[in-house]
Amino acid sequence: FVESLVFPPEKGEGMLVAINRIKEREEKYGTRVTYTPEEVKRMRAEEAAQFQEEEEEEEPAAELQLAAELKEKGNTLFKAEEYELSLRCYRDSLRCTTRNPDIFSNIAACCLKLNRHQDALAACDRALSLTKGKHVKAWFRRGTAHRMLDDFNNAHYDFREVMLLEPDNKLAEKQKAEMRQKLRPTEQHIEQTFKDHIVQLPDYSELNYSHRKDIGPHGAMLLREILRTNDTVATLNLSNCNLRSYSGDQLATVLHDNKRVTSLNISCNALRDSGLIDLCEGLMNNTTLVDLNIANNNIDDDKGTQLLAEILQDNHSLQNLDLSSNPVGFQTASAFARCFRVNKRLETISFSHTLMAADSVWRLCSSSTQNENLQQVHFSGLTIPENTKTEVAAKLRYKRCQFNFDPTPKPTTGPLF
Repeated sequence: FVESLVFPPEKGEGMLVAINRIKEREEKYGTRVTYTPEEVKRMRAEEAAQFQEEEEEEEPAAELQLAAELKEKGNTLFKAEEYELSLRCYRDSLRCTTRNPDIFSNIAACCLKLNRHQDALAACDRALSLTKGKHVKAWFRRGTAHRMLDDFNNAHYDFREVMLLEPDNKLAEKQKAEMRQKLRPTEQHIEQTFKDHIVQLPDYSELNYSHRKDIGPHGAMLLREILRTNDTVATLNLSNCNLRSYSGDQLATVLHDNKRVTSLNISCNALRDSGLIDLCEGLMNNTTLVDLNIANNNIDDDKGTQLLAEILQDNHSLQNLDLSSNPVGFQTASAFARCFRVNKRLETISFSHTLMAADSVWRLCSSSTQNENLQQVHFSGLTIPENTKTEVAAKLRYKRCQFNFDPTPKPTTGPLF
């Protein structure tokens, strides 16, 4: 039900569009590794204009009008407490448009009334994806769904997101306070668990809390206080622990103060761009971290990855970085291309299952030839033309660095928000 309701069949279409644009670009400007700044600016403007035209063509005014009418009909039925019929109207409106976040938020409202809480979560996530986390009702309804599922940790932070967007929202403030009270026994249990485990650890040990979804941002705060001066934990695995963007500054404190942690896995935690920016604060002066896994954190092609690439230019410890399964693209590739020219420590990096296309691969290829330490760059799961792979392999034939396009299964997905 969830997939048919929230995720219409549009997977792969973005990559095909990117490949067609690359072909058009090569026909117009020729096949080259680099372009002048003026050409890049002109290409981006042309592609943006073309994309706008495609957007208008894909959703004609008549379709949008019908979607609006179905949505209004669904609203009327919802007020009459006809939730099944209302849900049907909202689903029918998705046949006309899949870019209206209000429709997905309304679907979530119906699912909550029908006790379909997992479906409500999926619908809210789609609304938040379309608005980049700026939809107040979607956050509130997601918090309600988490509360009904007894997931008080996530509910608390969903209502907190509402408060950030609408500070005067009294209902969200009340719900947030209630969730905070329910969290206290859980926090005490987690804190004692952390202390018991760490006391028993020998030197250079691993602390593995993977898939402990009860940890969340509050658990990260408790862990921060314990690890700030700890000298026994070398490997920290917090994969899929519901850390979310609020944990970025907690983890940054650990990286800044702790001088023993060499491996950190925080994949599948919905850190987003804001969480990565906070994390970068801790990486600035870190001299011990060797392995960093931030895969599948809904980190987009924005300031976070660019700041990370800039910091790594002067970093002398990090050797392995996993950025796979994040919606990063050309801007991130450009930032790391500059990083490759300067960084002398990085050995492997993964951009697998991202939004990078052939132009990103060429940009990284050009700079990797100037790096004597880089060994592997992974691009599994990308739709790259075979001729591009062949040309890249030929260019790197006698170089230390190799680009890996071998197919690998996409890792388990984590939360988006």
